[in-house]
Amino acid sequence: MEFSIVPVPKTDVDTLLKFSRKTFMEAFESQNTPEDIEIYDRQAFTRSFLFFWLFLVNSASTTDCALKYSEKIKSQLENPDSFFWFGKIGDEIVGYIKINFGKAQSEPQSEEWSELERIYVDRSHQGKKIGEKLLDFAVEESKRRAKKVVWLGVWDQNRDARRFYERKGFKQFDQHTFVLGTDKQIDIIYKKDL
Repeated sequence: MEFSIVPVPKTDVDTLLKFSRKTFMEAFESQNTPEDIEIYDRQAFTRSFLFFWLFLVNSASTTDCALKYSEKIKSQLENPDSFFWFGKIGDEIVGYIKINFGKAQSEPQSEEWSELERIYVDRSHQGKKIGEKLLDFAVEESKRRAKKVVWLGVWDQNRDARRFYERKGFKQFDQHTFVLGTDKQIDIIYKKDL
């Protein structure tokens, strides 16, 4: 089957929501305490997986929470400076990226910069160079939009990801604190000149 990268349709909020939560948990759940993961899950995903299951049994309060996060994802999909793409093998979603331009960047940067805010690959498809293809796509998309720099943040404990970005020409230029639950973690900020 052939690999493709396709824009996430604005109507595909539920699929994006479920896939983003799944891949985040695959990447970080085992490296953090259950308490911190639960807090982050409530904050970032509004415990979307659980809420969607509870939605099926008609619980109004959890439905409101799930819809709230769905609305957050929907507003990101509708932001003219934020873009999501799925990586697919055939019809199967195997990864995704989110690129921010302009004021959509999570930290103020130059208008000439773009942010690769998210890049995730389904665990069962890691080792197939999908992450590399998604990253290359993000760089090319930024060039196509006449950006001069791509930047991203990566947890300082995620040594594999850090080596991957460094191998792809990204250089460390800053760091910031990322709070996961109650744990203040350090993200290394990388950039690549285009």
